[in-house]
Amino acid sequence: MDLTYDCSFKYFLKSKKTRYVLESIISLILDEPLEEVKKDLIIEDSELVDNFFKNEKGKITDILVTYKNTKINIELNRKYYKNDNAKIFL
Repeated sequence: MDLTYDCSFKYFLKSKKTRYVLESIISLILDEPLEEVKKDLIIEDSELVDNFFKNEKGKITDILVTYKNTKINIELNRKYYKNDNAKIFL
């Protein structure tokens, strides 16, 4: 499975079998204990983000999760964009 494609990436990280991968990523990035992340992480519907992106109606994100009342947008890009600033929505 090539995880550099949106459909594979979404399927893999949202699957119940591999949820631990998503939990591990969030745990590492936020420097939170894995057990806390496992307990509190909620996977949201990534197509219902109109309220999240207040000025960008109709946006769809790859993975949208909530952890301790914080929305986290996880986005995959196959291309490298030189001089592109990374955006973190925390």
